[in-house]
Amino acid sequence: MKIALAQIRSTPNVFENLTIVRDYAEQAQQQGAQLVVFPEATMFPFGEDLYTQTHRHYHQWEQTLSEFAQDIGIHIIAGGFAPEPSEAHRVYNQLSCAFSLDKIDKAAESEKLQYYRKIHVYDALGYRESAHIIAGKEPALITIDGVCLGLSTCYDVRFPELYQHLAAAGAQCMVISASWAGGPHKREQWQTLTSARALDTGSYVIAVDQALSPTPNSGIPSGIGYSRAIAPYGEILCELGEVSALAIVDIDLTQVERTRESLPLLQQRQLKTVSTTV
Repeated sequence: MKIALAQIRSTPNVFENLTIVRDYAEQAQQQGAQLVVFPEATMFPFGEDLYTQTHRHYHQWEQTLSEFAQDIGIHIIAGGFAPEPSEAHRVYNQLSCAFSLDKIDKAAESEKLQYYRKIHVYDALGYRESAHIIAGKEPALITIDGVCLGLSTCYDVRFPELYQHLAAAGAQCMVISASWAGGPHKREQWQTLTSARALDTGSYVIAVDQALSPTPNSGIPSGIGYSRAIAPYGEILCELGEVSALAIVDIDLTQVERTRESLPLLQQRQLKTVSTTV
């Protein structure tokens, strides 16, 4: 399956971002990709009024993503936010997966969209995402063209147990959508962590970050670029630079099978659960 990495820089204008999504999705489809992956916060960036903007634009955002997927004929994964009726000030950090219905055998209306809500909120390095974001609770898997993908968002990449869980549940490729905060050694951390998750699980990793802002704010996660794709044995299939760009990679599931057969880490884990009782 061919997967497109769409490294973009989202703007505060949701409609402008939808135009960017459509443009990149069309380019990806024209280059033969079945799936295009966008960063975290593609809907609009951190630093905005997440609660107000989410409640104002969520339904149109989701509906338009679905329409794009069907009109263009490509599956789309993009980061956004979702409201929670019981919360007065916070929203979910949500990865939305819009399916091209003609490619999933004319699935039911309810299957046009699937979601992952970020489990590990970024309360670290001087930033407190939980002030605005509700933590999700459930890992998420989707299947596209016979490939099982595990979904994750940004700070999740620091928690290998999530990816081991997804792999054990059947994921062959891990998607990491990010708006990676800049700072000392943060590029090296991003590169090391994304490669490690491929090696931990014998999986492909598709890691898509926001492009670097021309005026980065180190206190707000706004992206550094360097989106990358990694094969199960750690080979770097592609790595972008700091600016907006599109790359296409072709993943081969036999590579996953061979890697996991020769290096059966998932079966050899001894500490699958750890008690906190001393």
